[in-house]
Amino acid sequence: MLLGELQHKSLAVLRELQRTPELSDKIEPSLGIPNPFRPRSVVKLIILGQDPTVKRKESRASITVVLNLDKGDAHWHYLHSICRKLRLSLHDNVYATNLVKNFFVEPPASYSDGRILSLASEQWLPLVRSELEEFPEVPVIALGEPLLQIIAIDNQAQVKKYWGYPRRHVKGDLSIFQFLRPEDNRLGRIVFPFPHQPSARKKFYQDRMSSYIRYVGTFLRRAA
Repeated sequence: MLLGELQHKSLAVLRELQRTPELSDKIEPSLGIPNPFRPRSVVKLIILGQDPTVKRKESRASITVVLNLDKGDAHWHYLHSICRKLRLSLHDNVYATNLVKNFFVEPPASYSDGRILSLASEQWLPLVRSELEEFPEVPVIALGEPLLQIIAIDNQAQVKKYWGYPRRHVKGDLSIFQFLRPEDNRLGRIVFPFPHQPSARKKFYQDRMSSYIRYVGTFLRRAA
């Protein structure tokens, strides 16, 4: 999907969200829609973020590309490290987009009504599925549990369960790991759950990060 077409359709969804009673006062339309991150070469991996609303309001206007991947910040370094271990280039082989493309007045987790993100995602999901049709069968890395709760059909929403919790991890043993099969998620393709960049610092994920990335790599090599 061309960028202009995607932006046009995204703004149409944004206008519809503004007309939704439960969401109208929680949407921040003036900041527009960040552009997806497009690679310079062949797409071999898709990274899906939640939404662009960072806590610091003063920083939001500077977010013009999904996950700030046009800047060398913490998200870039985290995802660059994952791609490097997968023997991919973040700049050459990764398409990144958000499930919910609009900004909120506050981050969704700040609202007492936990349905804010899921309500918005209902209107964004059809567009996201259409957006990703450009890259058939390319697997997805999904960042964070709120996002996982939305796309997992069976509500298996804890990232750590896909990373082998509570089983003890033995170095080199990839059999404890799991992924979301196409029939088990609302994107209809292979999805690998990953923690948000701040959560990735926890010892559980640090201990298993290299092994889980190696597990993802086995699927990428099969698809190559």
